[in-house]
Amino acid sequence: MNPAFQVMLLRIFAILGVTLLFFSARANTSNQAQQQQQFDRAIELMEAFQNDSAYHLLSQLHQELEASQALHTSFGLQVRLRQAEALERDHQDETAIERLLPVAEEARTQAEWEVLANAHLSLARLYEKLG
Repeated sequence: MNPAFQVMLLRIFAILGVTLLFFSARANTSNQAQQQQQFDRAIELMEAFQNDSAYHLLSQLHQELEASQALHTSFGLQVRLRQAEALERDHQDETAIERLLPVAEEARTQAEWEVLANAHLSLARLYEKLG
């Protein structure tokens, strides 16, 4: 094969590779922004005492993060924490505790101190309520 032809093919593949990386990164950023908006909306719903609706949105996010293997990221921990808090506000205490315990442990091992503190505050409220 002609060396000039080989160089031309390499350049074409390099350009295609860079283009694909660019569009992939752009799509990922768009998806993250959409997920953040969905998360923010769920928080607004919780503040308006619409816990079922908030839980539904957070469950959708949970599934998306699980599918993309991002459930154990900082954002994934926040989603799981807020899911448990929605359950707590909806008086599903035992289920909330079951969700909060692994979140607290994972937050501790990942040094996500804000999530850890909020998880322990929720657990304290729940344990106090249960007696």
